Amino acid sequence: MKLLLALVTFFISQFCLANLAYQFAQPYQYRDAKISPDGQKIALLTLSEGRQALVFLASDSFKLLGGTNFKAPKEVGQFYWASDERVLISVAQKRGWEEKPSNYGEIYGVNFDGSKGELLFGYSINRSSASRFKGKEASRAWGVPIHRLSHLHDQVLIKSTPMSDGGERPAEIKQLNILSGVLSKPLLVSPISYADFLTDKSGNIITATGINDSADIKSFWRNPTTNSWQAIDNSLIVSIFKPIYFDQSNNKIYALSNSLTDTTSLISFLPESNEAKILFNDPRADIDEVIFASDNNELLAIKINVDKPTIHFLNTDHAEARVLQSMYSVFPGKDVSITSSTKDGSRLIVLVKSDVDTPTYYLFDKDKGSLVQLFKNLADIESKQLSPTQSFVTTSNDGLTLNGYFTAAKYEQNNSTSPAVVLVHGGPRARDNANFNRITHLLSQAGYGVIQVNFRGSEGFGQQFLSAGNRHWGNKIQQDILEATQYAQSIFHLDPNKTCIMGASFGAYSSIQSSIIYPEHYRCAIANAGIYDLELLKQEGDVPQLGFGKAYLAEAVGNDASQLRMFSPIFNVDKIKAPLLIAHGKQDKRAPYEHAEKLLKALKRSNKKVTTFIQESEGHGFYNPEIREAYFSKVLAFLKRHNPVE
Repeated sequence: MKLLLALVTFFISQFCLANLAYQFAQPYQYRDAKISPDGQKIALLTLSEGRQALVFLASDSFKLLGGTNFKAPKEVGQFYWASDERVLISVAQKRGWEEKPSNYGEIYGVNFDGSKGELLFGYSINRSSASRFKGKEASRAWGVPIHRLSHLHDQVLIKSTPMSDGGERPAEIKQLNILSGVLSKPLLVSPISYADFLTDKSGNIITATGINDSADIKSFWRNPTTNSWQAIDNSLIVSIFKPIYFDQSNNKIYALSNSLTDTTSLISFLPESNEAKILFNDPRADIDEVIFASDNNELLAIKINVDKPTIHFLNTDHAEARVLQSMYSVFPGKDVSITSSTKDGSRLIVLVKSDVDTPTYYLFDKDKGSLVQLFKNLADIESKQLSPTQSFVTTSNDGLTLNGYFTAAKYEQNNSTSPAVVLVHGGPRARDNANFNRITHLLSQAGYGVIQVNFRGSEGFGQQFLSAGNRHWGNKIQQDILEATQYAQSIFHLDPNKTCIMGASFGAYSSIQSSIIYPEHYRCAIANAGIYDLELLKQEGDVPQLGFGKAYLAEAVGNDASQLRMFSPIFNVDKIKAPLLIAHGKQDKRAPYEHAEKLLKALKRSNKKVTTFIQESEGHGFYNPEIREAYFSKVLAFLKRHNPVE
């Protein structure tokens, strides 16, 4: 009888884990939703037979008006309303064995009813048998729409960057006819590589901001008197500088900058004199987002994120600011953003998400005072099913403030202490936040408490905190993770002997490196798409190919050969005691598969316990839902074996 009960319990457990893996591996069905300028149509990026497609719905009746899809290996990428009737699409394409599609700079135009679909820009124009227009020419360049020219209803400005291995060639600004695909000659050429452009309401280029070969940000403004580029003074530029708005009435430029404060400020300045004024700053965190009115004539609000997104209104009298205020009242404590609005601001598409809410789109009609839910991703996952994410703050041994998150195990067995997993974010110049995270909840639902740490080098907490991670990947960052983990274990009553560590990309590096330098603290480690040889990082992959890539890596990991070796897991695997799960995609361009090969060979020589999950067709992370499900199942089985929920 006891044996029978044990077998039944085992099979139920296996079924539950498999169901969790399937549930949390499913792709987002709805990738983006934007309302047309006239408010009559909604364009929706959605999945169709596993590939992205675009559909158009009437905004009143939600009746299907049309749509477009491409034949494999191409699919719909990002899209942009170019007029009331027509959308421009960035064409995505799978290449060779790769699962994840990439953007190769092609622009396709289509009307909302699915008519007049035409490849308008890109390298394969001349090979397009569907081309109906003369005057189009192939462009070996990446094209990105940047401004709709309201006074020319069939023209948009695009940024055209000539193709190169590293994308470092200066971009050109051109006019593109959204019906015929006819391109103007270059209107101007950027003075800096990797440039983003700021335009005024009429489409005049005001600034170009990019990165030079030394990984320094440089910005230029277009002098209207001489019609030439003039450098913006370096005193306004440190590691963050992003012009976001031009006030034509007083010739002021508004920008995000950390030149005057450690965390990012909203500043205004006169480009002729570089006289700057701070309009907003929070010393705890960088600015996440600046929100404008639909006509781009007013700054409405600023969003920051210390432990959760918080909005600060700059103009509470504006009608759209009052709409935003009402949205935050309807969705208290959630992250609310506007994906698009009509020209007159009467209708908006609102995206809402939180720690326990999957991304959900709503249509708000200001005149009717109505709010209608449109599309909810992963609709089978109910908010009440998920454990809320709590924030915590601690201090490193050298005085840095460390912000972290904890998500409790959904079901604790027999009132015993739940095992935990430290989930390390990538980057390292990225950050964790409190929004929905499928891996966090996968682990929580399986019975594990989940600890996440914004260690030094994470973005969002000021320049000093960001820079503190440079050349300390292998020691101080890992120490931050451990110290914050120990603090979380104490306040959330976790057993320190039941903790594993897991991550992807830099998080994978951390999982292995932490297992090397703190072998007594982690019961097991899971690493996906990791970097394990820092010298190889500086030679192979897509980062060194960038024009500024080598300078960035010199800043991030340094040039000291002995330190690079000491911080490279492949040379130190003999210190590992924990069993490992190593996952990697062979098509990975960011962290080439050679990293995993070298690590696995070193582990084999040292007779270490290793489980592998290697995929031929995947890149940096697992894109295919079936492969992602198989990976999640592998993770849960590995944890059950080496850090079981009792």
